[in-house]
Amino acid sequence: MWESQISTADRERALRELSQQLGDGRLSTVEFEQRCTIACEATSMAELAELFADLPRPQLPPPLPTRTRQWIHRPAILILPLSAIPLVLSVATGNLLWLLAIAPIAMLHLIDPER
Repeated sequence: MWESQISTADRERALRELSQQLGDGRLSTVEFEQRCTIACEATSMAELAELFADLPRPQLPPPLPTRTRQWIHRPAILILPLSAIPLVLSVATGNLLWLLAIAPIAMLHLIDPER
């Protein structure tokens, strides 16, 4: 059966994992040195796998939570009622200058720090 050749990166990865196991206290320094020598001389993935047969798999960190987009951003919830106030005042007073207040309120949506 044909075994895949390993690369320098594969050996370096094995050495990093062995260092982690040493740091976790699962290997003595003598065992660590022996396994590092074997890892450096290994020519197949099977030889590298034998180095870790009696060791637990390293714990991977949990994946980072992904942010899901909300249908309505929180600032948009505030912008809609705030922009309604100048509209109501404009109609109630008959003064269209109140409508100019809508532009700065709408700008709040553009400077949303959570985007």
